[in-house]
Amino acid sequence: MNAARISAGQNPKERARIISGFNDPANLDVMILVCSSRSAAESYNFQKACHNIIIMDVVGFNTISQIIGRCYRIVQKHEQYIKILTANHTYDQVILANHANAMVAQLAATTGSAVDTITDTDCLERLKDRAFQEKVNKAVGASNRSHVEEAREIIYDDIVHAKFRRNYGVRSDRDNVHWSNGNCMDAKLLIAEEREFYLSKGGSAAISALLLWLLLLYSVGRGLKML
Repeated sequence: MNAARISAGQNPKERARIISGFNDPANLDVMILVCSSRSAAESYNFQKACHNIIIMDVVGFNTISQIIGRCYRIVQKHEQYIKILTANHTYDQVILANHANAMVAQLAATTGSAVDTITDTDCLERLKDRAFQEKVNKAVGASNRSHVEEAREIIYDDIVHAKFRRNYGVRSDRDNVHWSNGNCMDAKLLIAEEREFYLSKGGSAAISALLLWLLLLYSVGRGLKML
């Protein structure tokens, strides 16, 4: 397939010519457009002839949203397919977790009105679930607030994280110690969704490595306590 690229070194007229050619459905001379994440996040419109995006850079989720917005626009006639490529077992995971922390905080700030829709009845209903109740009890012990108040906060937090997962098409939350663990890149497999995915892809070796690491960590911890 023929490819073209846009870069900061090109003058505006040259970039406009390349983008115009790529964005023309009748033009088969340019089937792939390569550009940096910064360029792709700018105010270009690719929706007329493109509905596939591959992001090969670990960037913030705001930048990802901007890149997706180049194709997710009026006049787009196709479902869009977005792939974000990162390297497994590398520091990419930690960077992604840091970006997720920032985006979840942003979503929490912009979804604040959702708290008002969570009634006391909703909280009491959720508290019937044993696992949820244990989570609330732990929070109450640390904050001295009522069970209903803590239940409301946890439900709201679940809403925010569900929005994050839905917006960015991820299997699990990224803003946690499992994803940000730079000492053990397999720690994310402690998350049920990630573990199920890797097992489905024949990742039993990774699970074994994780369990071995956890056993070693536990043994070292016990040894230090004994000393």
